[in-house]
Amino acid sequence: MRCTREAAEAVRQKLLDLSGGRGTWEEEIGSTVLIRAYAPLEKDWVSTIARLADELAAVRPIFADGVIGAPVAQIISEEDWAESWKAHYEPVVVGRVVVKPSWLGLPQNVPADAVVVELDPQMAFGTGTHATTRLALLALQEAVQAGDRVADVGTGTGILAIAAAMLGAQVVYATDNDSVAVMAARQNSARNGVARHVLVNQGEYLDGVPDGLDLIVANISPMAIVKLSAPAAEHLRAGGVFICTGFSLASEGEVQQALAAVGFSQVARQADEQWICLTLQKP
Repeated sequence: MRCTREAAEAVRQKLLDLSGGRGTWEEEIGSTVLIRAYAPLEKDWVSTIARLADELAAVRPIFADGVIGAPVAQIISEEDWAESWKAHYEPVVVGRVVVKPSWLGLPQNVPADAVVVELDPQMAFGTGTHATTRLALLALQEAVQAGDRVADVGTGTGILAIAAAMLGAQVVYATDNDSVAVMAARQNSARNGVARHVLVNQGEYLDGVPDGLDLIVANISPMAIVKLSAPAAEHLRAGGVFICTGFSLASEGEVQQALAAVGFSQVARQADEQWICLTLQKP
């Protein structure tokens, strides 16, 4: 479905909920954004689309008329959706991290000290093409220290966890509540030779992750970051770093308030158009 950039976060979250966290594919067309998501076919799929339309109707009053279009459904096979990623997925250079699909070679503009992350996204979220993923990768390059103990919440394809390990983290606890993402993250960790450093488990937020972490990174929804703020503070050591993104200017105030309430202080703030990434520190 189409919407303007200002409404992209709200629409993306509704589609992520519909897809069970399998991710979205976004394409900018002029001043609008076309957002696609894959959801398993239910027996009563007409009701599913109607439910999505109702949820979108609830957020439409926040924006001007015409900002959010109507949802359009198309029945395709899981294999067709997975293959559609490949037609629109190109290598991405983010600082000294290069993210490339497993079926393509390296681009020409690779830095001499590049860290190359090779991915097969399958049905999971996180390919390096979205602004929030790029922002998180830049923040990780500034924050990760050799020997760090890291957690990646909502790991998706494992892109941030793998990058953290390749940047020097000793161990990365990668969690996701979606079994498809867990499988993809494990396979991608093995593909990049960091499976012994990246421990992938299915669970909510920091379930099963030990305390005393040096760094936590989360590219998730703003509401999820609000819920994660207190557990993140509890799991980090004194002076530990929390990198969070996945939210826009519209949600930044609410996110900032939740983070400040549990004692985090802001170290850095990065923006890519409307998308925000915060680097914070525990006292």
